[in-house]
Amino acid sequence: MARPALLMSRGRHGRVDNTAQYLHRCAGINRECRRFDMHKLILGFAIYVALAANVTAVGIEKLENIRAVVSQFAAREIGGADANIQIKVGRLDPRLRLAACGEPLTAYFSPGSSTIGHTTVGVRCDGPKPWSLFVPLHIDRQIRVAVAVDQFPRGHVVAAQDITFKLRSSAKLNGGYFAPNEQLIGKVTTRPIARGTHYAQNMVKALRIVRRGEQVVLALQTGSIAVRVAGLALRDGTRGERIPVRNLSSKRIIEGTVHEPGLVLVGVPRSDR
Repeated sequence: MARPALLMSRGRHGRVDNTAQYLHRCAGINRECRRFDMHKLILGFAIYVALAANVTAVGIEKLENIRAVVSQFAAREIGGADANIQIKVGRLDPRLRLAACGEPLTAYFSPGSSTIGHTTVGVRCDGPKPWSLFVPLHIDRQIRVAVAVDQFPRGHVVAAQDITFKLRSSAKLNGGYFAPNEQLIGKVTTRPIARGTHYAQNMVKALRIVRRGEQVVLALQTGSIAVRVAGLALRDGTRGERIPVRNLSSKRIIEGTVHEPGLVLVGVPRSDR
């Protein structure tokens, strides 16, 4: 069986001592040896604690910094300074340990990401130890939209007194909405609408004021000359919509814009519906 290796140390006079010789020399000054060894232990432990604290303080990216970068990015991209927009950054796992970047973090929306409701923002570090992650985010935009003041049946023609405008969360505006500058008056409901419900785009349609096969007046105005002839509508039409009409005199098919029931204007650009 091989003998264990002995600890070798250099003595006062330059000669090499083994472990037994070192212990023999320490026997007479045992107290001093223990004191010296204890000092080395304390010093080593202090150095270890200092290094560990430095790694924790400097070597790990703070989660608060990441969340702040996401919040600032979203506010800048979406307009978070607007009082009607609320941005809430999601929680990050407190066990997450990412290397301190050493460079400004880069935040971004992935292609196709939603900027309303629940979404995510990417955060990337391009420092010596690169990393990336996605941070959950909720964006709520309060929008002023048209709301029904009462309950209306299917087929109801919307009038001005049927509308009020209120702020609603964009995340709940399914089916679209009508803003104050969008034309809703004169449209027909396609389903029953409850009181307080916002008018969605898919809840109404334009009112047909010209029917296919109906005889209409084709009107053309050029300068001081006005021409009116009888025509036959070849398609249903709503106000402002362009439809084909057959001139009953010349039999030619002319495209015109529905202006009102029974009247189609020729040479007039399409109006807002």
